[in-house]
Amino acid sequence: MTGPRSRTGLRAARAIGLALIALGLSWALALAVFGGFEFTVGVQTITSNEPLRPLAIAAVGLAAVLWSYGFGRSAARWESLIERVNEGVVAVLLAAAVFGIGVVYGSTTAAAADSYGYVSQSDLWNAGDLRVEQPWVADVPWPEASWTFSPLGYRPTGHGPPGTLVPTYPPGLPLMMAAARRLGGQEAIFWIVPLFAGALVLATYGLGCRLGSPLAGLAGAWLVAVSPATLFMAVLPMTDVPVAATWAMAFYFLLGSRLGHASAAGALAGLAILIRPNLAPQALVMGLWYLVRMPRDGSRVARQGAAFAACALPGIAAVAVINARLYGSPFASGYGALDELFSLSYILTNLRLYSGWLVERHSIVVLAGVVAVFVPLRRFWPAAPDRRALPIVAVFVAAVWMSYLCYRPFESWSYLRFLLPSWPFIMIGTGAVAVSAYRTRRPAFMLASVGVVLAAGVFGLRQSVTESAFEMWHERRFASVAREIVDVVAPNSVVLTKVHSGSVRYYGGRMTMRYDYLDREWLDRSIRWLAERGVDAYALLEPSEVGEFRNRFKGQALVAALDGAPRLRYRVDGAEVLLFRLSEFPEPTIERRVVIERFPPILRSLPPAPSPGLVFFGRAR
Repeated sequence: MTGPRSRTGLRAARAIGLALIALGLSWALALAVFGGFEFTVGVQTITSNEPLRPLAIAAVGLAAVLWSYGFGRSAARWESLIERVNEGVVAVLLAAAVFGIGVVYGSTTAAAADSYGYVSQSDLWNAGDLRVEQPWVADVPWPEASWTFSPLGYRPTGHGPPGTLVPTYPPGLPLMMAAARRLGGQEAIFWIVPLFAGALVLATYGLGCRLGSPLAGLAGAWLVAVSPATLFMAVLPMTDVPVAATWAMAFYFLLGSRLGHASAAGALAGLAILIRPNLAPQALVMGLWYLVRMPRDGSRVARQGAAFAACALPGIAAVAVINARLYGSPFASGYGALDELFSLSYILTNLRLYSGWLVERHSIVVLAGVVAVFVPLRRFWPAAPDRRALPIVAVFVAAVWMSYLCYRPFESWSYLRFLLPSWPFIMIGTGAVAVSAYRTRRPAFMLASVGVVLAAGVFGLRQSVTESAFEMWHERRFASVAREIVDVVAPNSVVLTKVHSGSVRYYGGRMTMRYDYLDREWLDRSIRWLAERGVDAYALLEPSEVGEFRNRFKGQALVAALDGAPRLRYRVDGAEVLLFRLSEFPEPTIERRVVIERFPPILRSLPPAPSPGLVFFGRAR
């Protein structure tokens, strides 16, 4: 029998342990979100950047609590607590948190290639014409003139007048952005992706329920919500999160039992194809679900399969019609020829890259989810209503990976975003393995399964912070730079640039020219030709592009313009952009302008400037 003194000691150990757990976890979470702290106490400066130490403190507290309660009693308390959790409510809260992150930290800018390509294309849809006419390009003498006047995200049509541009990117996301802008203005464009981010988290939980384990679905939703790939793409106006969410929702309805579920699955699959056409084979994989059920369920499944196909067809047909109109063939795309993009020789390189990034950014724990998907043992999926769904899931995940294992390799971990449609299943699989350990009723396994899933999520959140997922609002500098050069660059001018080639047109209303497409021997001649026709020329370069510009045009006289004082030096939060005048060289004596900004609120969603054009010899073309 425990005496008063020992009971007092146990209570004290329990209280201290709980305090250490609260302190360690809150400290680790704060480091994961904010990246670190530095403060001074007296003459001592205290810094904290890594969450391992606070997690160690929490582990000491957990040990104290386990000792005070005993393993068996602690596990029983964990079990009682988990049973009282409403998984659906927690999933909704996770979805709301991810949506909030997407809105608060969103870039809200048509920047660089992808963001500019999607946002500007939405304006073309609202205008009713996807072609950008540049008739004056017909007068330009240098090689590949149409390409030099194609900003990032656009390309010459190939079967129209010289200088006519069409979008590179698929129409699904721009169409939704166009509708959002009509309903809610410019700001609403940038709510689309956060909404889909929340939907991705909810759909992951829903898929777990469809597969017989709400708890595994909740664990999967947690891991998807804090995945660096999810958070990194939730703040950018790009297709990765929307297409992942749309496929997840389509699969959720696919596993439903009603004719309406099949129709919704087909419509969502068609939308996913409209967003990203290269994943069209996924619809065929989903169609296998109806084929494998046909022998047993007969005509009812046939009706469902027909409804699925009929509702998916409009999205597929729309992509074919748009491709034919813009690129000359239903099977063509804005990205170029398929044999230039895909090759079996890429598989081993991409498998090494993607698998390495998966573990590096999510911890080795997620490999358990891969195993659960491709080795669907009954112990992982004991309550699956129909086990025939599990092979379909495995084929779906494999098809997503194969789509990009054969795609040209990239060297940045951020291209994990391509694989986001497989995330719900891999993360639910991770949750299923954890739940299988939990169901053993062994106290150590029960506690470890919960702790590992929570720790894997904190690890992913920390990786998100390390990789600047919460700092992508820095992309607003593209809008700020474009607006700033309006006061420096006259309307009838050309700005040679690359990464800013779209944003300068969109926000600054100034014509841009891609220096990376300009023939190496044509820098001096092209600038002279423009100057003779009353068109000034500038170079807008980021520091990393200065060397590229010099190397490309080595031996051209105007390269020396980069040795002089820039007309504008823009700096903000560590980023720098330089503007040089090329038309008059050497540069006249001009006081250098240095701009330092901290992104005023007006930069959240600037409207576009009027589309630029050029006038040669005083004659508008």
